[in-house]
Amino acid sequence: MGRDKHLSLFGPPGFIENVESKIAGYTWNLVENYTNDFVLLVTEIHPGRKITRRYHCQNAFKPETVSDSESFDGTVVKESFFTVTGVFLDHKIPCLAYSLKEKKRINIKRNKLEEMGLPVGAWLVDLKDSILKGDPDDAPIRVWRRDNGREVLEKIVPLGELKETIVKITPGQRISYIADAVYSEENIHRIVELARMSDFIFIEACFLQEDAGMAARKYHLTAMQAGSLARMAGAKKIAIFHYSPKYKGYGNLLMEEAMKAFSGNR
Repeated sequence: MGRDKHLSLFGPPGFIENVESKIAGYTWNLVENYTNDFVLLVTEIHPGRKITRRYHCQNAFKPETVSDSESFDGTVVKESFFTVTGVFLDHKIPCLAYSLKEKKRINIKRNKLEEMGLPVGAWLVDLKDSILKGDPDDAPIRVWRRDNGREVLEKIVPLGELKETIVKITPGQRISYIADAVYSEENIHRIVELARMSDFIFIEACFLQEDAGMAARKYHLTAMQAGSLARMAGAKKIAIFHYSPKYKGYGNLLMEEAMKAFSGNR
């Protein structure tokens, strides 16, 4: 609140109604006193289309329709530095799983930055964006800093010089997130395709395999199923979560079962 920021939220059918119900639980009678405007941008995803609404703090979060029929081809959001894709899974209701893919990982060498006498700051975001856009090496990069709230120009440096000295570029990572899904043929296919070759996969593991019947009735995965899915997807690392309360204090058993399946030793 009171900041010029926005928060983007994404969810399955019914998501906008849920968000608006939360908003309606408060009385926004003093929001006009805020100088800055906090904004919510909420996208509800359906098979084949997306609905997006905007909510301004200074307008008491009254809904504004941004789009009612934007097509959905699996891309949830596409930004300069990353893309998020999503698929629908069966949890007896539609549930979304997500995979975030960085375009490139651009790291700044702080020691080289200091050696060049350049300041840290928001200009580094512009530098990264220029690299991702594929701008030529002679493209001018404006190096600036803030002084008492005002932008102060330091110098103009060619993009190529900065890439050679202060930037380290490595392949981007893929991180996938899967929760609330029954172990069915359709879900297996969708999860494996979504998370294929992930560097890190976060996946639910609610039950031990000995309770697979209970897991199926509750439309959840077992630890063995979670580990097997991560292995089938070719993931490098796995993290499990969303344990059933019945295993309180025994999370190590779920982890052991998942890791055995992930390594192919089940």
